[in-house]
Amino acid sequence: QQTVLGTICTAKLNSQGSTMDFQSQLAAIRKEAQDKWNKQNKKRKDMNNDDDEQECPPPNSASAPPKKFKQSHVPAAHATTTPSTGRKFAGDRFFLNRFPNQPPHPCTIQLPDLICKHSLQKGILSTFTMEDPNWVFGHFKPSTPITIVKHWDKQSEKQGHFLVKENISCLHPKMEGAYGAMHAKWMILLFDNFVRVVVTSANLTQGDYAAVVQCFWVQDFPKGNKGGSPSDFQLQLYDFLCTIELDPSFLDEYDFSDAKVDLVASVPGTHKGSKYQQYGIVRVHELLKRYDVIPEGTNITGTKKRTQTTLAPTTKKQKNDKTKQTTLTFAPTSSSSSSSSSSAIDTTTGAQCSCSDSTVYFGMSSIGGLNDKWWSWVSNCVAPQNKNGVQLVFPTYATASVSEEAKAGNGVMCLSAKSWAAPTFPKGIMCKYVNNAIYTPKNYLSHAKIMCQLQHTNGVDHFGWMMVGSHNASIGALGRPNKQETQLTMYNYELSVFFKPQATSVSTKQAQFPIPFAFPPPSYGEKDMPWQHNLSVN
Repeated sequence: QQTVLGTICTAKLNSQGSTMDFQSQLAAIRKEAQDKWNKQNKKRKDMNNDDDEQECPPPNSASAPPKKFKQSHVPAAHATTTPSTGRKFAGDRFFLNRFPNQPPHPCTIQLPDLICKHSLQKGILSTFTMEDPNWVFGHFKPSTPITIVKHWDKQSEKQGHFLVKENISCLHPKMEGAYGAMHAKWMILLFDNFVRVVVTSANLTQGDYAAVVQCFWVQDFPKGNKGGSPSDFQLQLYDFLCTIELDPSFLDEYDFSDAKVDLVASVPGTHKGSKYQQYGIVRVHELLKRYDVIPEGTNITGTKKRTQTTLAPTTKKQKNDKTKQTTLTFAPTSSSSSSSSSSAIDTTTGAQCSCSDSTVYFGMSSIGGLNDKWWSWVSNCVAPQNKNGVQLVFPTYATASVSEEAKAGNGVMCLSAKSWAAPTFPKGIMCKYVNNAIYTPKNYLSHAKIMCQLQHTNGVDHFGWMMVGSHNASIGALGRPNKQETQLTMYNYELSVFFKPQATSVSTKQAQFPIPFAFPPPSYGEKDMPWQHNLSVN
């Protein structure tokens, strides 16, 4: 009786191979996985009283950050009393979380909206940290089969797939290096006639859903595989599941041909050959070439290093200015265009909007070990023709010290004082996080990770392409090149989704992409300091 979704796959994809030979390798993976399951299933039945197999690994690992949320700040009944909406998700937009006592909004959702406990049949959920298992499992019926994939501490926990009870298992995937993390946050939820795939920035903690802003991409895929070649989305998803030692064959009966996004994964290790282009920020670079956002012949190697500007002085006028809150949309573009200028045409007005020379903004919650040389390489990956490169959106000390998140002691905004003080830190890329009042309550910080491109058409700022998910601004998440950019090294498991520019008029895409910060964000002034997690609020 197989009551959990995932089985341990000992067969791995050839690190030198490409996604083109994935199907042939997958057949071997499935056979070995089933043999492994048959042996372990008997072993588990014989070891019903073994403490190692019956107890869940400690939910708080030593490598996890301090407890991030005071339970008193959230009504205890909030998560479990919200009724299931039964809504369907098309995957053509993303959402933010709805806070307690916040009125409903078309751009916000809650965890019960995703899980729909009374109709859910099985679920796999991934998290970096899980502070209260009772809060998590309270969103499910007691009999629902669940697999939790989570980060683990090498000193107090061990790698493996553990049966916690008859219908609950916990998976600790293989890690690389001393600083690696299972940082991807995603869900695969199986219902009667469809599977729901969720990619998010939220951990499975009460504080993550109630105290800070999170992003969610969701799409429902129907049963009924039409055959033919698998989609790129399906291949990327299967590859990611295999790397964490989950057999993806249970997804074979679903049709992923209508996926509205591309997946961007990061997997610990050093990747070379065709794998060099498959993960992290280099994967984004390849997608931008695929959709003609940057010219096909553009290479990362040899691009000129950028000159970082210094922090701009804050003028009296800037202090008095109020950030204008606007609802922003995607910029239209034609995916079939081969023009080297990578311009898009608004199908309504006929106006041109340039993609390749527009600024890219990256709102996230953690900045790790940043230096100007590596960040120049990142900027060359996604904005090779823009002098500003990629600008980071991060709260100032003044903003974070009065936020609800700071008062609750969450500490989810991570930048060390040592990193900020380093002479190689590119301070000129910093922009202020100012919450967008259309979608988020005042003084709430954002844990969402959103990289998006600013475009300008007929005096209106709007979006080009966008990446939403779990990636932060760190080498561990995005990757670092070595061996003359023939290898890519990274330390984390990450998962995000990529929205390509849409060939649709600006006026028809209102309110589908709720950026939580004011856009475009203002730059840091010369007296502004970023929030630094190892400095006291007081």
